[in-house]
Amino acid sequence: MWVKVTDNFSDSANLSSFWQRMQDARKVWLKDGNGQPIESQQIPAQLGLANLHNDPYRALVYFTREVAYDKPRSGDVAPEFLEFYWGNWLRGQLALSDYDLHDRGGYRAAVEAAAQLMVAQPADRVIGDSGLQARQLGGYAAVDRKELGKMATTKLHYLIGYKAQLN
Repeated sequence: MWVKVTDNFSDSANLSSFWQRMQDARKVWLKDGNGQPIESQQIPAQLGLANLHNDPYRALVYFTREVAYDKPRSGDVAPEFLEFYWGNWLRGQLALSDYDLHDRGGYRAAVEAAAQLMVAQPADRVIGDSGLQARQLGGYAAVDRKELGKMATTKLHYLIGYKAQLN
């Protein structure tokens, strides 16, 4: 897992002010895999799949990249936690329990439903509690059907295989 240090808050007066600065600068995501708030003390001490909890909505958004949104490519800086903002918003829009996420067809249907919801947002609409507009989060105006098909035949194959290994 890659980690990129972008700011240095080591001059904070104490740990409380450090975490406040991290939150103010949007450099920390203090929500669990269900979108519920957590305290900074609940952040895992170590990185890695064994220590991080899956957020199924953030995972779903990963598969909508280049289908319904994309990270900036031309010198613009993508907001930290871009996928998490979309995922947290989708949590209130889409019931994943309506889809079989262990089946490639079911997961593809969930990705397509999420993509349709994402592109339906006007470019200037603030997405959930992110404070950022759909355009700032890389939102497209329409689903890229070609990329949807490509994603379904490449990325989903690996996901479903990985999920099968876990069972």
